[in-house]
Amino acid sequence: ALLNFTGRNSEQLFLDWHTHVGTTCAAPSDAVLVEQADVTWSACIEQCAELDGCHGVQYNSAEESCVVLGNGVEFGEATPHVACSIKLETLGFQVLGDTECLLGYDGEQGVVGEDYIVLDGPLDLDDCLFACNQHGATCTGFQLAEGSCQLWSTAIQDVGPQFGSSCAVRQLA
Repeated sequence: ALLNFTGRNSEQLFLDWHTHVGTTCAAPSDAVLVEQADVTWSACIEQCAELDGCHGVQYNSAEESCVVLGNGVEFGEATPHVACSIKLETLGFQVLGDTECLLGYDGEQGVVGEDYIVLDGPLDLDDCLFACNQHGATCTGFQLAEGSCQLWSTAIQDVGPQFGSSCAVRQLA
């Protein structure tokens, strides 16, 4: 499951994360950057966002504990009361909230079947990310809006304002 956040002040911060609830993070032992107790999940995320080299966090809601992780973090095993959050940039995407994906800097929109395909839902960010990754490098990014997902095969050159929609652009290595 993916956590969904709607707070406007923290919206962009939380859109930068791919979260699996009920899943641990798997990482090398030297990847642990910070361990903290008596913290909230959002404080854990904020600490990682401010720390150079942080790629993800594991939060235990029963213990209110946080582990901030560096390189090599990935989703691990199913475990109650635990959530693993990995920065989308680590997974190769930049997600921009309240935007639509555009072909050009002049506001040109893409064409269904030519620049992108539509997957009907209900779908969430997790579903779109998985589908785009299944298409490999041919998927240049995706737009999630109202439970459907546009998988783009043409380069996304710009974004425009679109309330309730998110454009995710695959970052080149």
